[in-house]
Amino acid sequence: MHNIWVRNAREEDAKNFTQWFVKMPSFTKELFEFPSTYILCAFNPKILAYGVVSFGQETQVLSRVVVNPEVTLLEQAGASKEIVKSVITIGYLNGQKEIYFMGDNPGTNRIAQHVFEKIEYPEYKHVFGASDYPIYRLKLNSLEHSEEENGKQSIR
Repeated sequence: MHNIWVRNAREEDAKNFTQWFVKMPSFTKELFEFPSTYILCAFNPKILAYGVVSFGQETQVLSRVVVNPEVTLLEQAGASKEIVKSVITIGYLNGQKEIYFMGDNPGTNRIAQHVFEKIEYPEYKHVFGASDYPIYRLKLNSLEHSEEENGKQSIR
């Protein structure tokens, strides 16, 4: 498999992103009502997926991974992994403490569980409202402890 890279989404990505996103059962235009929302693009050189992220003072919320319907499961997993790694790096660069992930796809949820922990509404209600989908949280400082200490696998 080719290397997978991540960049910011560009104006020319709008058509693909929109076509793929509106077909998702979790589609909601409300995601874009937050001025701090940004979109990442995973590619190799074809576009594999987009990550929709809301940026807060101490947190980020990875709201959706919007996948190219023509990619393989391996490409989807690789793109998801690289988007998550990019969001983590952005969190560190901005001194953020936590990253939340809204799990709207069973396959993506399995990937998230390698690093994120599933949490219930009382633990995320200070960030956003109740969700029909599982919510996962990653405390960035937990990445700096050994795997035995935090009970999670590292991203490889």
